[in-house]
Amino acid sequence: MAKAAALTDHWLGPLSRPGARWARRAHLTPSGLGRIGLVLTVPAAVWFTEPGPRGALIGSLFLAAALCTDAVAGELVGERRDALEAWLTAMLSRLREYIVYLGLAIAGTLSGVPDAWGWAAGTLIAVALRDSVVAAHRARPDLSGPPQGVVVPAQPRGGGCVSVSLIDAVDPSGTTADRSPSDPTLTAELFGTATSATADGEGGSGADRDDRRERPPRPDAPAAVSAGTPPPTAARRLLAFPQAARFATVALTITIWDPRVTFIALIVGCGVAVAAEVVDQPVHAEAG
Repeated sequence: MAKAAALTDHWLGPLSRPGARWARRAHLTPSGLGRIGLVLTVPAAVWFTEPGPRGALIGSLFLAAALCTDAVAGELVGERRDALEAWLTAMLSRLREYIVYLGLAIAGTLSGVPDAWGWAAGTLIAVALRDSVVAAHRARPDLSGPPQGVVVPAQPRGGGCVSVSLIDAVDPSGTTADRSPSDPTLTAELFGTATSATADGEGGSGADRDDRRERPPRPDAPAAVSAGTPPPTAARRLLAFPQAARFATVALTITIWDPRVTFIALIVGCGVAVAAEVVDQPVHAEAG
C-alpha cells in the first residue's frame, strides 16, 4: 500500500495536496479514505460489466478516483498511523482489487469469453505470489541484536554444544541482573556449568560475563543497510507492478480489448515483478 501511495502521489501530486487539506478539515484517516476508495470501485466493477467502450471508460474513471484517494491517504500517512490503521488500509486495498476482478470476470462471462473465471483465479494467484515475493525479498534483516534485558548464553569458541546452567533451565525468563553476585568458580563446581570464560581460563566476575553476554543493539546497523540502498525511482516502482499500475493496466486494456486480455496482462505484469525482485537487490526504502 505504501508503494502504491508513493506511485500515485508521484503522478497525482497536484490533486493530492488539496485533497489532503480537505481530508484534514473533514477529520478523515487513511483507513477512512480507503473505505471511500472501496466504495468507488463498486460502480467501476458494475460499469465494466456493460459491453462497449462506454462502460469501460466510465469504470476507468471510477478507478482513477479510487487512486486519487490513495494519493490523499499518502499525504496523511505521517500524521496519524498505527498498526490497526495500517492493517485496515491494506485489507481495504486488497478487497477493492478483488471487487474489480469480480466485475471483470462477470463481464467476460457476459461477453462470451471462455474460462473467464479461470483467468480471474489465475490473476488472483499471480497477484498473491507477487505480494508474497515482494514482502519476503524486501523484509529488513534484524541487525540490532537481542533486545535489552535478554541474556544470550555465551557461545563456546570451539563451536561445540552450549552448556546451560540449572538456574537458566528452571527459570529461563530471569536475567543475571536479578541475581546476587556469586563466585563463578564455586557455582561451576556445584552445578557443573563451566562457562566459556572459565573454560578458556579467562575468569572474570559475573558482571563481566553479563557484559559479554548482554550485547547492546548496534545503532549503526540499520543506517549501514539503508545507506547503501538507493531510493527507488519511478521506473523501479512501475516495474514492481503495484496496485496503481495494475489498475492502470485494467483501465487501458479493458477499453481496447476484452477481459481475457486484461487478465493476461495482469498475470504477465506480476510475473515480471517477481522476476525483477528475484534478480534485483532488495529495496529497503519502501515496503511493497
